[in-house]
Amino acid sequence: MDAPKSSSPSETESDTVVSETDAQTASGQPSGDVAAELEQLNNQYLRLAADFDNFRKRQASEREQLLKYGAEQTMLALLPVLDNLKLALKNLDEDSKPEMLYKSFKMLSSQLNDALGHAGLKLIHTDSRPFDPQLHEALSFIETADFNDGTIVETYKDGYTLNDRVIRAAQVVVSKAPDDDEVDQNDGGGQNEEPPVTPPNPFEQASKDE
Repeated sequence: MDAPKSSSPSETESDTVVSETDAQTASGQPSGDVAAELEQLNNQYLRLAADFDNFRKRQASEREQLLKYGAEQTMLALLPVLDNLKLALKNLDEDSKPEMLYKSFKMLSSQLNDALGHAGLKLIHTDSRPFDPQLHEALSFIETADFNDGTIVETYKDGYTLNDRVIRAAQVVVSKAPDDDEVDQNDGGGQNEEPPVTPPNPFEQASKDE
């Protein structure tokens, strides 16, 4: 008969580790090192979640403050205009001279434009400029040979930009080249026409008789 084989020390330790691992797997509990790592990761996640929540609340508060007090500097620039307006209303009355009223109105208008200009408001220029749909709104067109086609000939309402963004387009009247038939008719047809007869003015005739 064969003698029973004896186990080596390394095989015995390996069997012991395998047995402990099998026991942990069977019980559903992680080993001590894995449990510590999981707890550390969970704590990091909780800290990151708390930091993000605080950041979100801080951002919401700053946005609310910006919406509430963002126009503070503009209001401070407009206060001198309001002060001068109240001063003008206090010193002017129905008997004030038109020249004094005009000077007061001109000063207030200039001061208001300066304050709004420092806030980023700019006038959209229109006089005799080509029509630009990005800046202008055409309310009507007029046929004329005095301007190039598509030129602004009149402004109904001024337009403005705020820091290079159009907040109100200028409302304008735009020139339109007349039709060729109308041009030919006006150029050639009028040469054979007799000038219109002006009726006599009875007041002029009476003065001559006197």
